[in-house]
Amino acid sequence: PGGTVTVGTWRGTVKSFLTLLAGEGAARALGLLSVVLLARALGPHGFGPVVFATSLLAWFWLVVDNGTQVAATPDIARDPATFAPAVQRVLGLRIVLGLGAAAALVLAAQLTSNTETSAQVYSLFAIALPFAALNPRWMALGVGESRLLALGNVSGQAAVLVGVVVLVHDDLDLTRVPFIVAAGELTFAF
Repeated sequence: PGGTVTVGTWRGTVKSFLTLLAGEGAARALGLLSVVLLARALGPHGFGPVVFATSLLAWFWLVVDNGTQVAATPDIARDPATFAPAVQRVLGLRIVLGLGAAAALVLAAQLTSNTETSAQVYSLFAIALPFAALNPRWMALGVGESRLLALGNVSGQAAVLVGVVVLVHDDLDLTRVPFIVAAGELTFAF
């Protein structure tokens, strides 16, 4: 009928791709603006630990993700009725992995940081891992929800941008950044 597009058709695939492309492009633009504003507000002394902490976060995120979403997506695409049970199983595993990765990140930060401030900032970034674990991201594609995935991505980055603009004005606000990143992850998850 009229405006509906069936998942699995060429037209559906192109529409899904374009939706994800637009969402990713908008999210990246918002993320870049957030980074520029953070760098300007925090200066080199405050921005350096944020960059290092986000790099650490990305490595620990690999532990949380670990293919959990990708493994479930084909099954969900074959039978959309399996979405809810699959998400429950996968999110349970991801939350456990997220909490474990957060604990490991805090321990690594405490053992390897050369200043108390660095250890504190790196440790605080660990709170983003359990929130990121709540996000079913790519599993939603199995039921044709590319629009929701794109909107979630954009809204998560928009939340980070708003947090940066409202809460980060100078390097004294450095410890707010991990909470802003966690809020962005939580926004994307819901």
